[in-house]
Formats: sequence, structure tokens, C-alpha cells
Amino acid sequence: MAYIRNGITLPRCTDIISDSTNKSGGLVQWSANCVVEWIRNNSFIVLNQEKFVVSEDDLNKARFAYKTVSQTALDVGSEVHHAIEMHLQHKDYTLTSKQAENGFQAFLEWAKDVELKPISLEQTVFGDRWAGTCDFYGYYKGELYVIDWKTSKAFYLETMGAQIAAYRSCFPEAVGCGVLRLDKETGLPEWKDFSKRYESDLAVFNGMVSLYYLRHKQIRKRFEGGFMNLYEFIRKAGELQKLYAEMHKEGILGITGSSLHVDSDKFFKFFDKSKCKKTYRNNEDTYPTKYSIQENGMEFLCITEEPWEKQDATTG
Repeated sequence: MAYIRNGITLPRCTDIISDSTNKSGGLVQWSANCVVEWIRNNSFIVLNQEKFVVSEDDLNKARFAYKTVSQTALDVGSEVHHAIEMHLQHKDYTLTSKQAENGFQAFLEWAKDVELKPISLEQTVFGDRWAGTCDFYGYYKGELYVIDWKTSKAFYLETMGAQIAAYRSCFPEAVGCGVLRLDKETGLPEWKDFSKRYESDLAVFNGMVSLYYLRHKQIRKRFEGGFMNLYEFIRKAGELQKLYAEMHKEGILGITGSSLHVDSDKFFKFFDKSKCKKTYRNNEDTYPTKYSIQENGMEFLCITEEPWEKQDATTG
């Protein structure tokens, strides 16, 4: 799933975490196990001998067995997530595999004692230069929690902690966060509350975001060219909007076309004076100085009574 905001594709929270985490050791062993398992399940066994007859075609198929295993796990996880979402919304759902049934039964077993009351389910969240999908935000045992469902074989504290902390940071009212692991083999649930380590996990994730953009120059350029500037513009515009409302009541600020006129004392708190265009306007016997700057299609300007050198002036 692609996350797009203001025309810019954002990296997924999980992609950022994967990019910053060394999983090579575990993945190599897992891939080798997939090869062995495929050969055991699909090759001929020599009678009375502990040997397998393996053709070249068998080896080629075994070499890529991990892809099938990985896709199956993703499919089961997606099916369990969908069933939980439908269940909490009191809608119909179907399960098509035994593993998905086990995972969902694990959820039901856990949920009956925790008083879940969802506010949002499978909600897209946007952070600082990243996005993701939050499985659950709502009440858990009477408190506002952010929760992630997992159908993995085990808990991976470093990556899961970073992910759930990132999601929680998008919900300022939340007081806790946790991960529910749903075992698709045994049908048993396992819950871990990550609330006490939230601050440290969030610091780790923010470090991962910074590292991700240092590593990926092309993605960084994409943001430096527009999205981060837009954030800054929105911040400034929001602050100036409050200023405008206050000053407009006093009749000392107004709007002309796409220009926002701001009192000079306030103007230079928001904009670098050295970067502004400076012009002069002939107003009978006085020559007020105008400072202006363009920000994302809007001109911000102020008029001052600064002294000026006529030979340097641009009369407008």
C-alpha cells in the first residue's frame, strides 16, 4: 500500500524500521530452513535410506521456497487483521485457512477479558516524513491505547517497540500502547505492554527516520524539494493567521489579493530580513519601505518608515 500526501509518496513506518535493522543472520537461517522443508515435503525418499532424490528442477523450486512461505504468512496476517476489524465493527467475515482461524481464535480468547472499545481501526497515520496503518486506537481496560496485532512466530522487541511507539506518537490522547501476538499454530494469544518503554522506543524510531533519509539521497531530495518546505509554510501560515485575526480587529493589517500585510515588528519574527525583496513607494512627501517575500504562492509583506538612500531605491 502506497501512502501519498500532498502528491508525495511517503515511506512506510515498517520500511524505515527494516532499513535500519540488521536481520541478515536470522533471515539467512530462515531461508535455509525453507529450502530444507521444501525438499522434505516434495522430494522422493530412497526406501530404507535417509536420502532424498532431488532433481535440478527440485533445487530451483527449493531455492525460492522462502517467497511462497513469506507470501503465505502475509496472506494469513492480512486475513486475521481483516477478521478482527470486521468483528469489532459487528460485520460479517470469512476465514479461508486453518492458520487464520487459529490466529483469530487467539484474538477472541484475549479480547473477552480486556473491554475493547475501538475509536478507529486500520487508520492511516502520518508522522514526520513517514506513514503507516494503526490497527487499533481506542479503549483497552478503560484506558486509551494504541495496539498492533501480530501473527509472527515470536516477539521482536526492538522492531515492534519502535513501530508501536511511532503509531502512538500520532495519538496525543493515548496513555499506553502494546502488541498482541496471535499464534497461528497454537491459537493462543500473547500480550506485551510497551507503555513503560514508549519514550525510549520513540527516540529509537526517530533516529531510524533520520538514518533512513541520510541513506536514501533520492528520497531525501524529494522531501527537501517540497514536503518539508510545505510543513514550514503551514507552521508559519498558522502562526500568521492567529496574528492576522488579532491585528485585523485593531485595523492595522489587511489582505490585498494574495498578499498578507503584517506589522513590521511582527513580520521579521517570521521571515529573514536579508532574504526579503526591498522596494520603496512614493507617498507624497514620504517614502515608506516595503519588504516582501514569496512563500508557496502567497506574498507576505510589510510597510515600514525606514530611512533610505534615493539612489538605491526602486520606486513602486
